[in-house]
Formats: sequence, structure tokens, C-alpha cells
Amino acid sequence: MNGTGVGSPFNPVLGGFYAAYPRDRATKAGVPAATWVGEMVSGTGSAAACLSGMTNSVYHLQALTSNAETIGLGYNTYCVFDMGTITGQTGTPTLNAIPVGGGQQMAANAIAYSPVDNETVDKAMGGESPQPAPDIANPGHPLMVRVRADVATDVLSVSSFTLVDSLGASVPGRILIAPNAQSASTSTAATDSGLNPGVAFFLPLSPLGSQKTYTATFSGARNGVAITKSWSFKTVF
Repeated sequence: MNGTGVGSPFNPVLGGFYAAYPRDRATKAGVPAATWVGEMVSGTGSAAACLSGMTNSVYHLQALTSNAETIGLGYNTYCVFDMGTITGQTGTPTLNAIPVGGGQQMAANAIAYSPVDNETVDKAMGGESPQPAPDIANPGHPLMVRVRADVATDVLSVSSFTLVDSLGASVPGRILIAPNAQSASTSTAATDSGLNPGVAFFLPLSPLGSQKTYTATFSGARNGVAITKSWSFKTVF
């Protein structure tokens, strides 16, 4: 995503303009031409708030945990994350993209997830553009499971993805999956064209409770090999 603002490097009408797109700015900064560059931008308050806002999201969190090998950070009116990957890449880099192949990859049997064990997180999801579920007025903090998927045929299917509070009460939510996982996943999951293969989300339909402990449980398969994961996290006041 790109943004605009006072002193913005993205808008030539305003002061501080540098170049229009991430790859253009990388070229001016001397980054090798074969490097693919993708960008995330947030206008949220402090640097700490910027990072927590990006992790309290769907598409930004997916990008933040991608196969990028390098990262450049900028903070003023906006905070900007420019991430690059060059190892194993082919073709000509586009203006703002990081392919799912190449770069820094997880082990084939690894499972990444967010929030992490015993992490304390916000109760509600922050604003994100585009919105992953615009029909949900105020979703809770999103949960992500991620496995290695460096080729288009890699599939993370989801049999179930649930969230319960400390009393065992189920939290209503929506499961979001990549389009290539639809046929092998539960019929209750919704496909999202913005998700890459190997990524799945659970999006609570409303904000979570204050100072509560929740347990998430994921069941599915990577390329037909069954995987399960259960973990707990906490919410702020």
C-alpha cells in the first residue's frame, strides 16, 4: 500500500517527495535492480504503535511474516517498512511486490502463528486498508497460522480453527483461507484472494474481552500432511 501526507515521500505535490513506488525508491537508494521490493505503510502514532498496528491486522501481518530477506525502516509522519528479496527470484521486479517463492523460507515442517504463546494483545483489530472483512463492523484481534508455501501448488487446508475463552466458551469468528485451499478445507471457511498459499486467519466477529486468556486450536494439513497447533494468549485491559 502507498500513503500520502505532509512531507510525504509518496506524493510529488507535497514536500519531501523521493520517488513514487517502492522499487523506484530502492533504485535511487542503490538497491540491486534484481531485488523485489514490497512496502507497508502506517500513519499510526508512535513507532511502537505502528508495529503493534501492523501485527494486529491480516494483510500487513501476512507481509510482515513473509519471505523477505532485507528490510528498511522509515518513521516520521508515517512509518514505512520496505522489504526486499533477491535470492531465488526470477523475472523483472514490479513496482511493489514480493513473490512467495525464493527469499527466506521456513522449514517444511514448521508452523508459525500469531499471537505467540502468552503474548498480550489488543482486544480489537486495528483499521486496515483494504479491509479483509468489510461486513464485520468491529472484528477482534486476528489470529494467523502460516506454513511454508514457496510454490503456487503448496496448500494449507483448514479442517477447523477455533478460539475459546478460559471458561471454554467458543468465540464466534470467520476463517479466512487462500483460494487454492477451498476444496480441501471446511465449508465454513471463506476464501480471500488477498491471502497467499500457506496462510490462514481466524477473525473474531467482535472485540475480545478485557484481561482474558484465550486458547486457539488449529487443525489442517500442509500439502495433505496433517498438522495441529494449540496455544494461548492474553488481552489487555
